[in-house]
Amino acid sequence: MLPSPEAKLTAKDYVAQVKLVHEIKYIERNHQKRPEIERIKKQITLAEEKQFQQAKQLFKQYDKMYVEDHVVKKQQDFNYREAKARAYRQEQWKSHSIHPKQSQAINDRHQRDLIRQQKLVIQNEHSQKAAVLKQNYNEEFNTRTRQAEEERRAQILAKKNAILEGYKNSYPITEKYSSYRRSVK
Repeated sequence: MLPSPEAKLTAKDYVAQVKLVHEIKYIERNHQKRPEIERIKKQITLAEEKQFQQAKQLFKQYDKMYVEDHVVKKQQDFNYREAKARAYRQEQWKSHSIHPKQSQAINDRHQRDLIRQQKLVIQNEHSQKAAVLKQNYNEEFNTRTRQAEEERRAQILAKKNAILEGYKNSYPITEKYSSYRRSVK
């Protein structure tokens, strides 16, 4: 039997109720076992269902609170470590206790970063120029292709007209035939 609504729901009771609900859903899917459904539904009273819903909501709230707390702790930890590292770096820069080799390494790293940034700027410029050139080439190629196609069509049309003209000239229409055509119209 499940505890009263006043008593706090333990994890074991929660699991038992979840199993019971899943069993009901499984049996409802299988319509052959109607008497078992009624027997199990009688086992769960209205108060127990209400308690089950409350426990479910409580567990959801706990999960949400845990996740939020976890995220906040992670962010705080990250911020703390970041602030500590920043303070340490500032302290190192302020004090002149840095070894000459360390300062040389820092300067080298700074120079490498500057060179890397300059390379990125140059690469971006080159890629933009290449994109413009490619677009210009594509436009020129398309216009040349279109012009060549139009010229080819014009040549084909001229040949076709010349063939038709030669055909008409080689077979002159006789007067008799032409008069017949005029009378039909």
